[in-house]
Amino acid sequence: PEAKKTAFNHINELEQLLPQAIMAAKTVVQDPNSEAGKQQMEAVLSKMNVPISGVTSVISPSANNEIEALARKETALLVSLEDKIQKGDVSGAEETQKDLISTHTKLEIKARNWGKTNNPKAATISKTVQELDNSIKKLT
Repeated sequence: PEAKKTAFNHINELEQLLPQAIMAAKTVVQDPNSEAGKQQMEAVLSKMNVPISGVTSVISPSANNEIEALARKETALLVSLEDKIQKGDVSGAEETQKDLISTHTKLEIKARNWGKTNNPKAATISKTVQELDNSIKKLT
């Protein structure tokens, strides 16, 4: 029941973001050279990654899906943090930074545990997680 509720919450998020994605796509199609349009499109798609990953992880839970969902959430939070900083939203930026650190910590733990398996990609994952960890520490 809880997983189903979570999936529907993510679907509701997607429904709210879809009109923004359509508008951004139209802007880019009308003017492919518009940097503002491209940035808007990237920001909306980044925001959509979190609920998409959330639905995927409910439908098919696995360590890989959980890691992917956390990585997408982290990316979306970085975009949100940058947006709030540019708008001068100090309290919003501080809240997003806390969520970013929490999400990164969860990602780091999941990725390190997964990296201990015999998966051939484990070394690459561990290296990437370490790089992300270093970047997050610079933010705090």
